[in-house]
Amino acid sequence: MSGGYYKVGKMVYVQLQGTNNSAYTTTGRQGRQYMTGFPKPATTERAVLPVLWDAHQGMMANITSTGALYLCNDDGLSFEADKVFFITGTYFTSD
Repeated sequence: MSGGYYKVGKMVYVQLQGTNNSAYTTTGRQGRQYMTGFPKPATTERAVLPVLWDAHQGMMANITSTGALYLCNDDGLSFEADKVFFITGTYFTSD
């Protein structure tokens, strides 16, 4: 509803679709920040969410303790420009 998530009490429901606006390739397992403003996870580390990339590749995303959303890239996976990705999942917030 707002920023790809909604809250019910302390539960955060994430359901969003994004489009990568630039190409990005890594040589190691790395994350790339895509968005900010999510509720902070209840744990001190991260909330982990599944991602469907380009309708056939899976990866993961995480929400950091500051509310930033990162996509986590496997070794050699290319983030091509204009590719669509989907993130869905739930986590508990400390907010």
